[in-house]
Amino acid sequence: MTLSDPRAAQVRLDRSFWKAAALAVLITACCSLPVFLVGGLAVQIRGEFELPISRIGFLTAVFFTSSAAFSAYAGRIAERIGAQRSMRTSGVLGATALIGLALAPGYAALLASLVLAGVASALAQVGANLHLATRVDRTRQAFAFGIKQSGIPAATLLGGLAVPLIALTVGWRWAFVIGAVLTVAVALAVPPTQSPRKTKDEKRIRPNNVRALVVLSMAGAFGSGAANSMGSYLVDSSVDAGLGEAGAGLLFATGSVAGLSMRVGAGWLADRRTGGRLLWVAGLYLVGSAGFMLQATRDTDLLWLATLLCFAGGWGWPGLFNFAVVHRNPEAPAAATGLTQTGVYLGGVSGPLLFGVVAESSGYQTAWWGAAASGLIACAAVLVARRMLLSAGEPEVEPS
Repeated sequence: MTLSDPRAAQVRLDRSFWKAAALAVLITACCSLPVFLVGGLAVQIRGEFELPISRIGFLTAVFFTSSAAFSAYAGRIAERIGAQRSMRTSGVLGATALIGLALAPGYAALLASLVLAGVASALAQVGANLHLATRVDRTRQAFAFGIKQSGIPAATLLGGLAVPLIALTVGWRWAFVIGAVLTVAVALAVPPTQSPRKTKDEKRIRPNNVRALVVLSMAGAFGSGAANSMGSYLVDSSVDAGLGEAGAGLLFATGSVAGLSMRVGAGWLADRRTGGRLLWVAGLYLVGSAGFMLQATRDTDLLWLATLLCFAGGWGWPGLFNFAVVHRNPEAPAAATGLTQTGVYLGGVSGPLLFGVVAESSGYQTAWWGAAASGLIACAAVLVARRMLLSAGEPEVEPS
């Protein structure tokens, strides 16, 4: 097989795709590890520092608030310094945050470390998005973004596994140390730095149609709020509805697989179609809302169907969402997704907090109806943003 052989070219293309996708998912997962390890190790951390459960919730909120505050700026930074430097820098910041958590002498140190971790996560997200936009052939980018967005569920899984494998054997602090080592290894695996991206306006990289991106950011906020609420309360809600604890855990695990599969599968399918990606995102929000409505019935016979719909729709949209934004902003993919990720992070903060307040005061039924309303608002916002893009002259079929 010679270098001019089409099969050799395809092999090189496949290797490039999988290397780029693997690096994107690893850096995303590693820089999200701090907050999910804190959640997974909450019992051990609370026991050592004698913290009420609300303090753990506040740590999570601090992480997402930090990410939201830095996200748009991180996108502009990534456009200036390039994907490779962004991912390396985020890896260094993430590893530093993990070491800070491992050595934390008290609650203030935990807070400071999670502020830094939020910055690292924001930069990792936009750096990975830029990496995929510039390193992956456009005919396979939707699939790549679907794989990349599986990094968050992967970090959640690692956070859960850290309890029996590390925290209960050698101590919770070692989980953060191991996470730091893993993050450094991923940062070192980032390929050599390319030349900074050249833009027509070196003073400021501005994505296309910022108003539509702001509306998409709002959609991301409502969609993320509903999805993160589901992730936080599904097990407890299912037990409250009458399902056993073991069954509720299995339900959550099955739903997680459905959500992860939808992220990857929707991306794979989108690469084989032209146009209408934002309509797909709106459809996924709609499917998720139907699942939330079924959860509100509190009927245990409907819980499995409800959960599959919740996860497949309510958690299946992020990869396709980011791909649609990047595809419409080929000159500034990091800046564009930095703006839309701001809403996603804000939803990650506010959604679970509001859901918890409503569930405590009015019950899970009302809370699930609220999540369904949030999903419908997200669906409507995507359709409004799409109409804005079409009115501004952008084609129905995204450029290829």
